[in-house]
Amino acid sequence: MEEKVPNYLEEVPPKDWERTPASVKKLVEEMGQRIETLEKQ
Repeated sequence: MEEKVPNYLEEVPPKDWERTPASVKKLVEEMGQRIETLEKQ
C-alpha cells in the first residue's frame, strides 16, 4: 500500500522520505495539517 504524500512534501526526495522515521513523518504531517488549517482562517 502506497502512502499518499501531502503536497507540501513534494520537495522532499522520495528516498529521503522513505528513510524518515515514522515519528518524524507523523510530526511533519501534523504540522502541515496545522499550517493548512491556519492558512484557511
